[in-house]
Amino acid sequence: MTYALTAGSGYRLDDIRVDGIPTSGLGWLPVFPADIGEEILRKELEEKGVVHIRGVMPRDFVLDMRRR
Repeated sequence: MTYALTAGSGYRLDDIRVDGIPTSGLGWLPVFPADIGEEILRKELEEKGVVHIRGVMPRDFVLDMRRR
């Protein structure tokens, strides 16, 4: 299983330490705009099992969830 971080998050993979997750299981998750084509999103989801689509959820909601 790969645990992904969003590209441009300001972190370097070398600096990330998560208990129980080997660094070989970490990888960058590309950020896609909300208006990207469905075919590209489906391919990414099939390959990685997760996609990050910027602008789908309200920013305040995301920031509130991060604080919890």
